[in-house]
Amino acid sequence: SFVREYELSEEYRKLILNAACVAVKCTRTEPVIWKKSISIDSKWNVDIEILRGQEPATVIYTALRPHGVAYTERRKIFQQAIEDGVPYSID
Repeated sequence: SFVREYELSEEYRKLILNAACVAVKCTRTEPVIWKKSISIDSKWNVDIEILRGQEPATVIYTALRPHGVAYTERRKIFQQAIEDGVPYSID
C-alpha cells in the first residue's frame, strides 16, 4: 500500500484517509491486509478478507464454519495468512 511503501506513520495514514473521504464516499476505514477466495466442493466461493486489526483465526472461522469446512482445512488457510505476514494474537 501507499502508506507502507512510503513508511508513513499511522497519523499520516489517517490524514490521507480523511482527505480522501471528503472527496469520495468511504465504506470502511481499515485497509484489507489479506484476501483469499476459497472454493468449497465446487458449490460455493467464499471470499475471506482480513482487515487491519482483525484476528485472522476469527475471520477465517466465521467465513468457513457455515459451509462445514473442517478444522484442519481452516487451519491450513490460517497458516497461509500467517506465512503471508498477517499479524495475529490467537492461534
